[in-house]
Amino acid sequence: MRGLTIGVLHTYKSLGMILAKSELSAAPIKQKKIDIEGGHGTHDLTEFFGYPQYDDVTHKFTFALLGADLTGQYNRIKNALHGVKSTITLDDDPDYYYIGRVFVSPLSV
Repeated sequence: MRGLTIGVLHTYKSLGMILAKSELSAAPIKQKKIDIEGGHGTHDLTEFFGYPQYDDVTHKFTFALLGADLTGQYNRIKNALHGVKSTITLDDDPDYYYIGRVFVSPLSV
């Protein structure tokens, strides 16, 4: 089954979560513009250091849970992952990893 690994836990093998959807985003550029009183327009300092700086990026993953005890399974997942800062490796791209904090969304049934 397709999934991802968070630290040492694989979402399917360890937690029974089936990866249904991945939303990978690009990091937003930190833009810095200053407005000088009496001048026309603004001055763009975004590339002051020679290249743009980036803000944090958010990736979203949607999972399906199988089983009779969804609430118990959800609580185990929440206890194992919610708030954890770890490496995140996608099965589709095992040579690359992200470092980030995991937030578990509310359970929708």
